[in-house]
Amino acid sequence: MKIDSTFALRNGVQIPLFGLGTWRAESGQARQAVSFALQNGYRLIDTAAYYQNEEEVGAGLRDSGIPREHVFVTSKVWIDDAGYDETLAAFEGSLTRLGLDYLDMYMVHWPVKDKYKDTYRALERLYREKRIRVIGVSNFPVRLLREMDAETETGPMVDQLQFHPLYFRGEEYEYGKGQGILIQAWKPLARGRLSEDARLLEMADKHGKTPEQVLLRWLLQLGVGVIPKSVQKQRILQNADVFDFQLEQEEMSYLCGLDKGESLSGLPDGVVQS
Repeated sequence: MKIDSTFALRNGVQIPLFGLGTWRAESGQARQAVSFALQNGYRLIDTAAYYQNEEEVGAGLRDSGIPREHVFVTSKVWIDDAGYDETLAAFEGSLTRLGLDYLDMYMVHWPVKDKYKDTYRALERLYREKRIRVIGVSNFPVRLLREMDAETETGPMVDQLQFHPLYFRGEEYEYGKGQGILIQAWKPLARGRLSEDARLLEMADKHGKTPEQVLLRWLLQLGVGVIPKSVQKQRILQNADVFDFQLEQEEMSYLCGLDKGESLSGLPDGVVQS
């Protein structure tokens, strides 16, 4: 496994397992972070309309000098734009801000009650029209994954979830493995809640890594995609320095066993509960 290793989605598209998240990348930071990350081997960039940095992400992509076809770009439709026509309009806005003529993946950011099916139908249209290569969902519990698979022409290919040792999304993970859906982790470092865990510190010392690098490696060995966010050059490089060691099965099992079903984020109003 290396920084540009990919996962074959159920439609055959290859998606990088490792990428850069841009949530809360402030004005002036996202552009530099995206360009630097791409110049140092990253090949997936994750943004969203809600992040309000799509213009900077697009500029960073152009600044990097990396050909567009070599970068997997994701954006998401926010809950305020849920619905069929609203999603199509939101997609056009994202493309314009990014300065692109297609997206590799467009995602339903949250499943809004009574609207997520219409939102998803809009993504199916964009997929049929070849304006997106991958249909993704975010924060969809397993029952909605099953529902989308049963009721749509093209089922979800990626589910982006809060996923870390304290919140191991076992049902979604197992369903994804069985159906060829990539689980992609947000908040993969659990907001530093495990940075003082004695066993994790022991693992980090043993492998000559930081606790954060161990957590990223744990996810990658599970086959979960990761999109750690940083705007600091040193941290961007550090996050990517996780491909020269291997966690043992006992270490993997320990981290899996820390699950408390503990979400570290609240839910927006009006979305389907997990």
